[in-house]
Amino acid sequence: MRLTIQSTIKKIFWTIFLAVVLASCANQKPQLFIFKRHDSEKDNWNYYTTDLYNPSHITEIKVPPCFSDDKRVQPNWSPNGKYYGCSAVYDQPLIIYDTNNEIMVKLEQGNPKDPIMWRILGWSPDSQYVSIMSTASIEKPYYDLSVMKYDGSGLLQIDKQTNLTVPFGGVWAPNGNYIVRQVRPNSGTHDYLIISSPFGKEIYRFDLVKFIDVPIVFADQLQWSPDSKKLALSIYYDPASNPKLYVLDIENGKLTDIIPDKSICIMGISGWFPDSKKLLFDTIGCKEHISLDFHNSVYYSINIDGTELKQLTEKGSGSLTWTLDGKSIIVSGYGDESIRLMNIDGSNKRKLLDNGYFISWTTP
Repeated sequence: MRLTIQSTIKKIFWTIFLAVVLASCANQKPQLFIFKRHDSEKDNWNYYTTDLYNPSHITEIKVPPCFSDDKRVQPNWSPNGKYYGCSAVYDQPLIIYDTNNEIMVKLEQGNPKDPIMWRILGWSPDSQYVSIMSTASIEKPYYDLSVMKYDGSGLLQIDKQTNLTVPFGGVWAPNGNYIVRQVRPNSGTHDYLIISSPFGKEIYRFDLVKFIDVPIVFADQLQWSPDSKKLALSIYYDPASNPKLYVLDIENGKLTDIIPDKSICIMGISGWFPDSKKLLFDTIGCKEHISLDFHNSVYYSINIDGTELKQLTEKGSGSLTWTLDGKSIIVSGYGDESIRLMNIDGSNKRKLLDNGYFISWTTP
């Protein structure tokens, strides 16, 4: 009799447990992302989509390689995953495809002996527009930043410079209301940050030398906060200096150096926590690193007020990305070719997918 009661209790417990687990999974909002795998036989990258909470369900995206003669040129995906663009390279044009591989737009380079190299900088949050930059040539000794619709219509130049429009310009705010670009005057000693409407009307202008009392100030790696109220950027004071991490509040014009430890130097800004109060980035030791050494970086998170600097990884190379719900961090290519998940404090690393590299989230 006692064994029968115990057996019944166990069955009830496991039934309740399974019901709770299934209910929890059912309530999880899908988090779809694109990842790539290398095909060693064809020496090519293949692209796939899956759900963070159902990674065994994988769908291949049949896309042609951007340019078979240069494997470094990778597609630039729209936020909704419906379009992808290939920046121009060598004698190839800029092309935007849909996921049926139909060409939406092709920007030729013109004179093949003096080409203009069109490059995709970013997509609007609604996936309807791209920001693009053309490099200078002998015939046209300037750079310009333009926007156009995914199908090539509405091409509009919003900036033209004899100096380089810094490659990290043309970044759209998550609310779709702003686009930020960098302008370097002819003196070439410092950058302005200009925040405009997506079609060129200037809203804010920030002269970085007025924030930092040095004669030479450059910025890169601009990243909007999810609430579209702040910009994360790395700043260096001359081409040989080590970059530091700053946050710019665009409404009150306050620029804050948020790294208390001056022995570490910024390599890359990986992204914002969904609540816009924390950043994820990787660094190298300022003194011992070798220039362009990308294999000995360490990832950290930090609050934007400079508190709670937290080391998340040991030295290595790869990428880290916060999940859309902010509950975990995706680790890609850090130590092996798998995609892993870990807690936001760096603990409990577990494998999500074999042989893959995270590319981007999709928000259909």
